[in-house]
Amino acid sequence: MGVETVARNDYLPWQRRFLRGLRAPGRRTAALTLGRSNGKSWLCSRLAVSYLVEGPKDSECVLVASSYSQAKVVYRYALTELRRRGVDFENRSEWVHRDSVSTALVRSKKTGRAIRALGCDPRRAHGRVFGLAILDEPAQWAAGTSDSMLSAITTGTGKVSGSRVVAIGTRPASNEHWFSRWLDGHADYAQVHAADPSDHEFHRKTIRKANPSFDHLPALQESILLQREEAKRDPAARAQWRSLILNMGEPDVLESLVCEVEDWRRCEVEVLPPRQGPAVWGVDLGGSSAFSAVVGYWPLTGRIEGLLACGGIPSLAARAKGDNAGKRYQRMVEEGVLQVQPGRRVPEVGDLLTWALHRWGPPRLIVADLFRLPMLKDSLDSSPVPPVPLISRRARWSEANEDLERFRREILEGRLKVRPSVAWRHALAESRVRSDDSGNMRLAVMVEAGRRRRARTDLVSAAVVAVGEGQRRHKQGDPAPVRLVAV
Repeated sequence: MGVETVARNDYLPWQRRFLRGLRAPGRRTAALTLGRSNGKSWLCSRLAVSYLVEGPKDSECVLVASSYSQAKVVYRYALTELRRRGVDFENRSEWVHRDSVSTALVRSKKTGRAIRALGCDPRRAHGRVFGLAILDEPAQWAAGTSDSMLSAITTGTGKVSGSRVVAIGTRPASNEHWFSRWLDGHADYAQVHAADPSDHEFHRKTIRKANPSFDHLPALQESILLQREEAKRDPAARAQWRSLILNMGEPDVLESLVCEVEDWRRCEVEVLPPRQGPAVWGVDLGGSSAFSAVVGYWPLTGRIEGLLACGGIPSLAARAKGDNAGKRYQRMVEEGVLQVQPGRRVPEVGDLLTWALHRWGPPRLIVADLFRLPMLKDSLDSSPVPPVPLISRRARWSEANEDLERFRREILEGRLKVRPSVAWRHALAESRVRSDDSGNMRLAVMVEAGRRRRARTDLVSAAVVAVGEGQRRHKQGDPAPVRLVAV
């Protein structure tokens, strides 16, 4: 319903294929992924205009994007298509047309059908009657509202018989994203145009796999070939090439190792310096699949130690098999740095903190991610760790970049001192750094980039915040005032 016939000559072959799949009986959800600038917005606008002509009365086609302004881009494509068809939507006797900073709507007074643009805001989606929802670039939606917006949309479409939800865009960098799951078979119909990791990334055959309009749109072909030459020279451009042009489900920002192997090896010593001066603990809390980590750092001597904990369900051997970790997890247990808690799926952080207290003594302060701070407070309340200031660090670029730069500097200058360990080497090998256009850095979290999904980077995450905060206070002489966080 609301989908134009595919017999028109102005559709490209891949568009006709998608429309046939979408129109098949019983298909209420559809997902399409392809490289940027292949005519996605044009197809979305045609679907919307078709709904305005053929859809059920008194219902809407909603165009949803990461922001309201982005949704209006496709909305204006639809208005252009209406004009091309000779529809005078400015005629107030027949149409309601609004295009303001808060509302983008065109509605037929005769049929009650409408096209509406919405940003990714669940509060504006609840209660609407949707017959067709077109979700533009779901990978770009804000992580905090993406799932709830999808829930609001699917609830709204259920109010109209034969309603459909269509998601179109480049593939997300995380397999945990709902759009990735749709593309992998959770949608009633999925059409994927993407290069494979084994393909030669600069061959035209590879380009065509992700860009089905390559041979049909000369401007697109010219643009892609120019970007190819840039990607061959510039690593940052290559990251965007693999993500946006080849649609490989990778981050569109450059990733690199936290440090080189030889730099870290220079920090490894058989005999650690003493635990002298105030200790800073960095804590990274995991869930059922991730480990929890606590890292102790002594800025005065550069000594750094780490402890890990995981639940006993599933078994350690099953975890290692699922993570393709071989015997490394068992070796971490033998090293005395990994605590397996029998009968638990999620590790009890209080037990991990108690273990750290008995091994290292009390800290001067504890640093953790702001998002996990309430959980950490609950765990501290039930542990013998004495009351200490809790410092929060956010995942935003500015704070993450500062901590990571301090951590890297201590490694490069050889001031960190750590005992040789499978756990540390494994965590450093798995960790990656992302950079934005301004050169800011942060640890890459929940991304694929051709690596296994559950990378064990917990020690590094805890170490970065511990060293970052420890160095700030060490350089300032550990001033008495501290930043307390009320949650």
